[in-house]
Amino acid sequence: GIAAAGYNRYLNPYFCVGAYIGTGESQIKAKEIESGKIVFSSKVRNITCMANFGWTYYRNGIWDISCGVSGGFAHKDENISVYNSNDKSVPTEDDNIVLAYNFTVLKVRVGGGIIGGFAEFGFGYKGVANAGLSIRF
Repeated sequence: GIAAAGYNRYLNPYFCVGAYIGTGESQIKAKEIESGKIVFSSKVRNITCMANFGWTYYRNGIWDISCGVSGGFAHKDENISVYNSNDKSVPTEDDNIVLAYNFTVLKVRVGGGIIGGFAEFGFGYKGVANAGLSIRF
């Protein structure tokens, strides 16, 4: 799963800048059909840090609709094991820092007060769809 937090500061009623940090982990194992033996496994952990830039193009009452772009770095730690016919693992590790990006095509925030909810859709290191709690200070 993924855990993330972000902070945005509005410079005027429509433009904001901020920061995002997220961490995630995923794992996959592949088995041979006939024997059921594991032939491949992979585990990936990453930590992503990005700067956010957003533009709100519609604001009315409790509704905010915006888009944005993010860029930064991700530390990726991947462990891959390929098993041979003797069930011996041949491990490889990939530990590196890569460029991270995200394009938020549509973000909708509902809640005119301090607490609200949001849903966003886009592509990149934040994924395709996100939803969560939004708190305005």
